[in-house]
This record gives sequence, C-alpha cells and structure tokens, in this order.
Amino acid sequence: MVEQRRGYGAAYLRGLREATGRYIVVADSDNTYDFEAIPRFIELLRQGNEFVIGSRFKGGIQRGPCRGRTAI
Repeated sequence: MVEQRRGYGAAYLRGLREATGRYIVVADSDNTYDFEAIPRFIELLRQGNEFVIGSRFKGGIQRGPCRGRTAI
C-alpha cells in the first residue's frame, strides 16, 4: 500500500504500523547515525530492555527514570 498522507511523521507512522519482526530500528539514512551500533542495540534488547535509544550528540543520553530502558 502507498501512504496517502504526506510528511516525515506520516512516513514513520506508516513504517511502524507495517513493520513485522521482533525488533524495529528507526534511523535516518543521511549518515546521522552509526548503523554499526545496531548490534549493540539488539544485544541490550535481548538482555531484557524494552526500549533502547541512541543519540547522535556527543556524550549520549543518560539513563532516565523509565524502567527497562537503556540509552547508548
């Protein structure tokens, strides 16, 4: 199916709705993110974390109050 709504957000929402599989990785393809880090994300998910988020900013994001979530 083709997404009828325009825009970045509509594209993300459609992709998430259509995704199948155990894990979903969301990233831009403009070299903003290091795709070589994906195995680290998957390993953290396999260790029981429900949600893993990375940061393109130097220093990353500190672990927050959300239980079961890890930032790398």
